[in-house]
Amino acid sequence: MKKWFILIALASCSGGKPNGGDGDLLAEVYDKQLTLEQVLPLIPEGLNPEDSTEFVKQFVDGWIRDMVIVHQAEENLPEETRNVEARLENYKRSLLVYEYEKEFARQKLDTLVSEEEIEKHYKENQDEFKLADYIVKVLYVKLDKTVKGREKVEKWYKSGNEKDIADLEKFCAENAVSFYNDQESWIYFSDLLKEVPIKVEDKTSFLKSTKNISFEDEEFVYFLTIYDYSLKDEVSPISFERDNIKARILNARTTEIVRKMRIELLNAAQTEIKNYVEK
Repeated sequence: MKKWFILIALASCSGGKPNGGDGDLLAEVYDKQLTLEQVLPLIPEGLNPEDSTEFVKQFVDGWIRDMVIVHQAEENLPEETRNVEARLENYKRSLLVYEYEKEFARQKLDTLVSEEEIEKHYKENQDEFKLADYIVKVLYVKLDKTVKGREKVEKWYKSGNEKDIADLEKFCAENAVSFYNDQESWIYFSDLLKEVPIKVEDKTSFLKSTKNISFEDEEFVYFLTIYDYSLKDEVSPISFERDNIKARILNARTTEIVRKMRIELLNAAQTEIKNYVEK
């Protein structure tokens, strides 16, 4: 059904016929031809007929541009440069190997990583977890200067009392331009400065000496509490590296799965392997 619709749609645009003669010929550039049968397998699954037709049209436009350049290359490049068959074959082989190994590892990989594994990896590789930038845990509030109740925010944001923080969150949900409060998650200090435009010349001194700060500019008033911080070039906290460590562990597992698979396949294929190059 999809193929027939595309044939009809393209024929109506080009004046060709869907059957007979060159009805399935979509384009011809010099001595190269592109047929609908070559393009149909490339259409992504799930497209409706209209989008499928548009995909084919765009593919044809790109193919025409490519073939014009290919013809120019064939006419002008030296023979040794034009001979790409060996490189294409090597690329195809590498791509097949990569896709098979990726799928094999996906099927075999245990994606569960325990907290014990994460902590062990972190302790054994701390030299690899140096902070490239300053990170912080913060609360910040950005209010329009015309908002009423800012004196309450002044009290709440540095209180630390659960009820005060709850009142602050409720107030900010209704009145704040922006609001953030997370005592568990790290963010980069540079990202914070994009939201709270403090002029900081010495980040280390600022973070060591600042707990709560409020200030204003022409339009807004800002409130900031720094719960915790880690300095650039220090060992990165495990909580900041948890996702990274998990990815490293899974990558190591994947590498080991592929390594063992290669060995097993080579051992199984010994009788089929004929190496004519002397070692």
